[in-house]
Amino acid sequence: MSRRFRGVPGEEPEPTTLADALARVGKELGLSDPRVLKKLTDCWPEIVGEQLAQQATLRSLRDDTMTIAVDSGAWATQLRYLESDIIRRTTEVLGATMGRSAVRHVRIVVEARE
Repeated sequence: MSRRFRGVPGEEPEPTTLADALARVGKELGLSDPRVLKKLTDCWPEIVGEQLAQQATLRSLRDDTMTIAVDSGAWATQLRYLESDIIRRTTEVLGATMGRSAVRHVRIVVEARE
């Protein structure tokens, strides 16, 4: 990670917000901007629909792949059929500035619920 300051020698760099710092570190690790993940989590029922939102949980967003967890193979199959719709709705929810390439792939995992 490069920490070079490109300002005037002897001057301190401008302070960075915590959100911006976390976004920068996350990007270096292949993680999404936390603001994008929060927006997706907040709008999850709008993206997948109310019924599916009760069965499917957004687990992560890494690089351009969204991971969704469900508790049965039947729900996983349903989500696989809806993959292109989920990507389209995600882009719509995030808007042009945030969502243009945020999600390009959907990964579905089956997990037992506790």
